[in-house]
Amino acid sequence: MAKLGTEKKPAIVRVQNEHRGEEIASIFDKNGWEFIIGIEPDKPEDISDLEKLLNPPKMRIYIVNTLLYINFMLTEYEFQGIKFEWDSP
Repeated sequence: MAKLGTEKKPAIVRVQNEHRGEEIASIFDKNGWEFIIGIEPDKPEDISDLEKLLNPPKMRIYIVNTLLYINFMLTEYEFQGIKFEWDSP
């Protein structure tokens, strides 16, 4: 799956006027993200893709659960600088 904000999967936002579009475009440009902006005055603004890029999700617990399952005999594991410890089964 392509990463949001890349050429293969540009962020798509909708704004109501050209001035707002320029503001949003400057944020994308500053961060080097690929994007498509639609100016639709009769529809509500939707900048959810931009919000996702600005506030990426934290590490999800299912990743840790998968690692714990695969490494069930271990009593500790380090992932991206975060150390996880648990009691042995």
